[in-house]
Amino acid sequence: MTPEQLILEADRCVKCGLCLPHCPTYRLLRNEADSPRGRIALIQALADGSLPADPTLSRHLEGCLHCRRCESACPSGVAYGAMIDGARQLLNSRRSSWHSAFKQQLIKRLSQPRRLKKWLGFARLAKRFGLLQWLARQRFGVSSRLAAIANQIPTPGPKLPALLPTHTASGRSALLFTGCVSQSLEPQLIEAAIELLRQLGYAVEIPEAQHCCGALHRHSGGLQQAQQLCEHNSALFEISRVGVIATLASACHNELLEHCRTTPPIRSLVELLLEQPWPAELTLRPLPQPVLLHQPCSSRGDHAARLLQRIPKIQLLPVPQRLGCCGAAGSHLLFQPGISDGLGAALLEEIRALKAPLLVTQNSGCALQIRNLLQQAGVAIEVLHPLELILRQLQQTRH
Repeated sequence: MTPEQLILEADRCVKCGLCLPHCPTYRLLRNEADSPRGRIALIQALADGSLPADPTLSRHLEGCLHCRRCESACPSGVAYGAMIDGARQLLNSRRSSWHSAFKQQLIKRLSQPRRLKKWLGFARLAKRFGLLQWLARQRFGVSSRLAAIANQIPTPGPKLPALLPTHTASGRSALLFTGCVSQSLEPQLIEAAIELLRQLGYAVEIPEAQHCCGALHRHSGGLQQAQQLCEHNSALFEISRVGVIATLASACHNELLEHCRTTPPIRSLVELLLEQPWPAELTLRPLPQPVLLHQPCSSRGDHAARLLQRIPKIQLLPVPQRLGCCGAAGSHLLFQPGISDGLGAALLEEIRALKAPLLVTQNSGCALQIRNLLQQAGVAIEVLHPLELILRQLQQTRH
């Protein structure tokens, strides 16, 4: 959005305040400047030049989680998500800040799977000698928070071929969009997704040339970089000749669905599993235990709950999320520690109170945040993607 477009969109806000109860940062901080209504006023002042792009203004605008809960509550239909993206782009253009430049460069590197894998290789070495665990416990800002994430690194998964055949002769094919985080930090999720697609009769294509979806860049004001990534992925989808693009993380799914133009439909694999008929021999083993269901901000539907309810005897317990967000919010868990920790602490209390051994969430960033919260608190709760739990029950039935 241009400054003029930001002003026009801000004028649509009637300042009714119906958004306030839905905003996690307002509920946490109780500051009008950290609410959608307050931020819209700040965006308007930034766009018309009546307020400078100073650290105070930046703090309030960058504190937004981009959960977009306010949009569903807004009677005027203000496009708040697009506004906050445009405002952050304007902030970046009007300030000279080493912090902003560092943030953009870090996001660029973390969203490139090859570079991320190299960094994780060094992190594994540091973990062997206890350096990573020590750094994660310190208060060294971004470095310590990166170390806390890297402390979760699993054993590297095998290098996957570009095409995996189906287990049946259905002739269907799917391109699996793995995302930058899952490729490096969730190899077991990718393996589960591949196996489930093949069991449903899909040949699975995993192009090595796929890039980050661009959400991290877009929500930090890097709209040009996000668009470039989107165009690259769209071109890749077009030449693949598959029947469907299957996504794993809900945040990636939303970014692709909203900004990428492509002929093959973009569907979450959770939705595909709900819609497609299963072969008769595929059944799910009962799971007679409570399972916590975390609802990411980027996943508003009930698809995950409906899929998991197919597991006999499962007791799904929704996590209340009194404040509305786990605190991950893309890069927030790195760059907004105060907000991220405040929201995370509230969520941790709710998880502990429910007393279940397992939690499922559909977004990679949320899984990283929740695993880190549980690890630091010494709470032994396993965190899985719904697809991992489905495959676990499916595998136990088949063997």
